[in-house]
Amino acid sequence: MSAIILSPNELKSLEDCLCNTSGNVPLHTRFRALFTLKALKSEDAVTIISKGMMITIISLATYLLKSICCSLFRSVGPTET
Repeated sequence: MSAIILSPNELKSLEDCLCNTSGNVPLHTRFRALFTLKALKSEDAVTIISKGMMITIISLATYLLKSICCSLFRSVGPTET
């Protein structure tokens, strides 16, 4: 089986798609980019996938922290002065 070779511009395009740099990439398109990168089996692909995973983890953690903080503030209610 021959290796798949992509240009630096194509790799950058996949990275932008996976990392959702524009903020409006549909999830199915991000998964397509992920599986394309996975098929490359290269160090560049691993680096891009790792970056995408970190961005996803950070986004999820931020969302969860905001949800927890909102819940805490709603349950406390206004304070008496």
